Amino acid sequence: KGNDINRWIRQAVKERGGEMAPQAVNLLAMNVGNDLHALENEIEKLTLYKGEALIQPGDVEKLGVFSADANIFELVDALGNRNGKKAVSLLQQSLSEGAEPFQLFAMIVRQFRLIIQAKECAENGLRSDDVAKVVGMHPFVAKKVYKQAQSFSLDQLKRIYDYLLNIDIDAKTGKMEIRT
Repeated sequence: KGNDINRWIRQAVKERGGEMAPQAVNLLAMNVGNDLHALENEIEKLTLYKGEALIQPGDVEKLGVFSADANIFELVDALGNRNGKKAVSLLQQSLSEGAEPFQLFAMIVRQFRLIIQAKECAENGLRSDDVAKVVGMHPFVAKKVYKQAQSFSLDQLKRIYDYLLNIDIDAKTGKMEIRT
């Protein structure tokens, strides 16, 4: 987890005679997660592509090193950053590409849960590094969520979370279509 994955990625790249920029390491860890088998495959692909040259974030993107849910992460980041226009566009794109509406909804709920946790940590005087440890998330993700939490009040976040709960109940009891 967290920095351990980053160290593991750097070591695996080094063992293959390559080198990777820190931003590329973060991007790879965020997109693939802690599935070591998948990471090994992606590292093999990247090191064969770049040889001994420094692997950059653009290389990770160019080779399509993304989990199937990469657009979902971009969507929830847009929501967390209060960029409604981008969020709606990404939501429509994800749905048109066949994403499961309940999976999208679950990721949105997860994002706001993480933002609430980061906000509570911040209000208790903790920094983003502390959030990563307390909540158990990758430091790169913790930093993004911590920043997003700064643009919401705790009261706003609680109202959003209540609203999401009502959507969940309505969708599961047939009062509303989850796609809506």
